[in-house]
Amino acid sequence: MIAWISAFLIPIVVGILMHPTITAKMGPNGVVGYRFGVIAANDDTWEAAHRASWPLLRACLLLAVVGSTVVLLIQLLGDDEYLGHVAALQACGFLVVGTIGGMIKATNAAQDCLAELESPSSSGAAD
Repeated sequence: MIAWISAFLIPIVVGILMHPTITAKMGPNGVVGYRFGVIAANDDTWEAAHRASWPLLRACLLLAVVGSTVVLLIQLLGDDEYLGHVAALQACGFLVVGTIGGMIKATNAAQDCLAELESPSSSGAAD
C-alpha cells in the first residue's frame, strides 16, 4: 500500500514544485525557494542561494521520479512487494537528501555572498 501511494504521490509533488507558476512565485528553486533568514537579506544573496542549490535539488527530484516509476512498475508487474518498498524508500530518501542538501548549499552560498558584500575590499574604498 505504501509503495502504491509513493508511486503516485512523488511525481505529483515534483510536478507541482516544478510548475512554472509555482516557481515564479517561489523563485527558480521550488523547494528551497522560500525567502527566509540570511537568504532573504537581499536579491543577490537570494540568487546566489538558488544558483548553488538548484543543481542538487533538480538531480534529486529526477531520481525520486525515476524511483517512483520503478515502484509503479514493480507493483504493476506483481513482482516482490519487498522491492517495491525498497524503491519507495529510495525515492523518498532522494527527496529528503535534495531538500536538506539544497537548503545547506543555499545557506552557505548566501552567507558567502553576504560576507563578500560586507568586506571592505569590495566597497571600492581603496580606489
